[in-house]
Amino acid sequence: RPPTLQHSVKRPIHRRLGGQNIQTPFISAIFAASMEQGRDIDDPEVLADLAAQNNVMSRAEALSFIESDELAKKVEDMSTAAHAKGVTGVPVVIIDGKLAVSGSQSCDIYVQV
Repeated sequence: RPPTLQHSVKRPIHRRLGGQNIQTPFISAIFAASMEQGRDIDDPEVLADLAAQNNVMSRAEALSFIESDELAKKVEDMSTAAHAKGVTGVPVVIIDGKLAVSGSQSCDIYVQV
């Protein structure tokens, strides 16, 4: 089943996670786990392992955070805002807050936009 990213979205948007130097490798690890290793990144256990392996937080802290409602409203608001802009999948690039280019596109498409 495709991951919903409900849980995995919470970590990168949370400011206490050490900023870009920690978040970028963590996000890369999430994508690698899903796309290269076929792991279920909607599984809290998988995400807790990835968080611990990437020095984001301990496994126990990650599990506690994932199961909390700490950022539920923020995630829902971000999802609603994205849907309002016409985002229904990834990847998507929004240009000047107006134009959404969905899917993997060639450079020619971006030149035309």
